[in-house]
Amino acid sequence: MLMVRLFVGITLVVVCALVGVYKSRKFETREHILREAIYLFRGLENEIRFSLNTLPNAIEIIRQRMNTHLKDVLGSISLMLIKSNIDNSEMSGELDRLDSLTSYDKQIILTGITSLGSSDIDGEQGIINMTISSLESELDEAIESKKKNSKMYKTVGLATGLVIAIILI
Repeated sequence: MLMVRLFVGITLVVVCALVGVYKSRKFETREHILREAIYLFRGLENEIRFSLNTLPNAIEIIRQRMNTHLKDVLGSISLMLIKSNIDNSEMSGELDRLDSLTSYDKQIILTGITSLGSSDIDGEQGIINMTISSLESELDEAIESKKKNSKMYKTVGLATGLVIAIILI
């Protein structure tokens, strides 16, 4: 009987610790996706300004060099733009697949992408610069949030598992 309780206690500690690690990874993922979004808009600026590519083609070129979940979402968005099916609700739905981003992060990316293509090159450069500065401030906030909350979630997960295990044993 003692072995069963010990096994259940160890299992609870491990499961709670893993839940804490999973929660803390969301903060790291948000930081990586925001860095990739900044990379996206800097690349869009170069592709539009110097290569004179259209927006869907520029997104597709930059998307090929990415490695986060943003890559898949941008693939769907570039297909929507190629089909000239520009629907903000569908693009917003695609961005909702990035569950580690806040709604404000998603809104910045959505506004940046949908605003492009509506003015001349200088206007687009201004839109891209505003989007990049907004994303950089969100990135700074994400880094601070990660520093504070990442370790906390790991510790709380482990502590919760230990408390439950001690109560049960």
